[in-house]
Amino acid sequence: MNVCEQCPLRLFNNRGHNINGIGNIWSGSALVLPNVDIPAYKKQDMSFSSQVEIINTILPTGGLEQNLYTVPLIRCNEKFDIEINDRILIRCSHYFEEDVNNHQIKNIMLCGDAARRMLHIDDLKPYLDTVICENKTKRRYFVNYSPLVKYTNDEHFEIFKSHLLKYYNSITSKMYDYEIMII
Repeated sequence: MNVCEQCPLRLFNNRGHNINGIGNIWSGSALVLPNVDIPAYKKQDMSFSSQVEIINTILPTGGLEQNLYTVPLIRCNEKFDIEINDRILIRCSHYFEEDVNNHQIKNIMLCGDAARRMLHIDDLKPYLDTVICENKTKRRYFVNYSPLVKYTNDEHFEIFKSHLLKYYNSITSKMYDYEIMII
C-alpha cells in the first residue's frame, strides 16, 4: 500500500518523500522528531538533519546510533504552505506504526509537534515529567520540546537537554524516574 500516493504534502515534495529514520531500529527505543528539515530533505538522509546534529551534541558519543532509532513523524519537508491535517498525519503515521510494530519499539520520545500531533495536546509542559503508558500495547511515550528550540528559547532548550538525557539514561539503564499516566 502506497500511503504517499495522492497526499498533498507528497505532491509538493518532488525531490523526495518518506525519508526514513536513522540509528538502531532494533534498540526498542525511538526519538520522534516533528518533521524532515531542509538539510535532511536536500540530502534525502536524516543524518544531515540539523535536529539530529543538536541531539548528537547532547548525547554521549555513539549514543544516538547505538541506542535509539531517530525518525521524523512527518516524512516530507513541511516548508510549503500546506496545513498538516488529519489525512496527512494518518498517512505519515502509517510508516511510523509499521516501524514500531515490526521492530518492537516500546519506548518513544515525541519531540515538539510530534507530541502535539500524536497525543493531541497543545501544551507540552505538563507532560514533561510523565511517561504515558498505553495499556493495550505496553508502549511508553515520553514528551519533550523540539531540538530546534535551541534557536528560539534558551530556557526551553535547557529543559529539552535535561529531558533528552533523562530519557536516554532511563532507556539505557532500564530505570524510569517519571510519573506514570496510563491511557
